[in-house]
Amino acid sequence: MRWPKRLRMPSFRTAYLGSLALLLVMVVWYFIDDELYTAFFALKMSFSVGRLLVRLGSFSLTTFLFGALSVLALLSILAVCYRLVFGDSRGRSLRALMLTIVLIGLWLTFILSREKIDHASCLWRVHRSLPGLKEDAAILLAHWPTTDGVLPFFGEYAMGSIDKESTAVFHRGNSEPGFCGDIILFIQEIEDGGIRLDLDVRRQSKTVEYRPDDSKPASFTRTWDDGILVAHNFDNYIELEPHWFLVWYSEDSRDVGFPNPENENPNP
Repeated sequence: MRWPKRLRMPSFRTAYLGSLALLLVMVVWYFIDDELYTAFFALKMSFSVGRLLVRLGSFSLTTFLFGALSVLALLSILAVCYRLVFGDSRGRSLRALMLTIVLIGLWLTFILSREKIDHASCLWRVHRSLPGLKEDAAILLAHWPTTDGVLPFFGEYAMGSIDKESTAVFHRGNSEPGFCGDIILFIQEIEDGGIRLDLDVRRQSKTVEYRPDDSKPASFTRTWDDGILVAHNFDNYIELEPHWFLVWYSEDSRDVGFPNPENENPNP
């Protein structure tokens, strides 16, 4: 059966090169834009058609673009496999078979290495932003603010409470402070004159920490104002510069609750 001219499959060479180009675009995009990890997770959570249709309106532009590229990538691989089986002699050679195996292996490597790429890309972005983070840290540690203000790198901030014992500098405004996807949620003063910058809470918790003494990152807990106790269990760290660390934590939370005076009965 001959396909209509407009619907004919691309040649093996065209499909193969197109698939490699899509793979390169996705690897580079995944590396420089942390939002792509979130897009992948959103599509993964909406794998069934029913869930996809329900969540369609909540997807970001990044998720739509990532989904479109994923569909094109799948079609390119199918076109390569089709030409390998039903194509002309050049597309059904041993060389074409080996190239197809390599292509599928590269795609599988990319899919299975998302966490490693995410860690490497986060390290690259933090290294680029470290001069700005150090400038802001010096300003904050010289005089911890009590009112809202502006920092050179972090931008506009508002003061707020993290737990019952400390305050933090929360980012506010529409612009993301120097990161491509990694949003600095808040900055908190820690023990021994150090500082901790929480990058995000969308998945495994990441922080940038400055420790002026010789201490190393370790597990810690926070008890939020609503009574939720979050244990940040230390996983790993990379020393960016002396006293500066990029730290990964896993989180475990539970509701410890706080007594509400309005609900207490003085006469049981």
